[in-house]
Amino acid sequence: MKSALISPLLAGLLLLTGCAQPAAQAGGGGGGTIKAINHTKWAINHFSVNGQSGIDIIGPFQGGGGGCCFSVPAR
Repeated sequence: MKSALISPLLAGLLLLTGCAQPAAQAGGGGGGTIKAINHTKWAINHFSVNGQSGIDIIGPFQGGGGGCCFSVPAR
């Protein structure tokens, strides 16, 4: 009788611990959003900064093209 009660409780506990979120990594310099302004008469179809992609397609003489979330090293 006890094992019939304990087994589902242990299984539930294992499932709940498997869903735990990892702790955020401390340190780092921060982050921000990549934004671009196109000063040319041609569209920019794709851009990136240090491997972090911005949103595609900025029309001629337009601004925007922001891409979310890049990280900056502490130093």
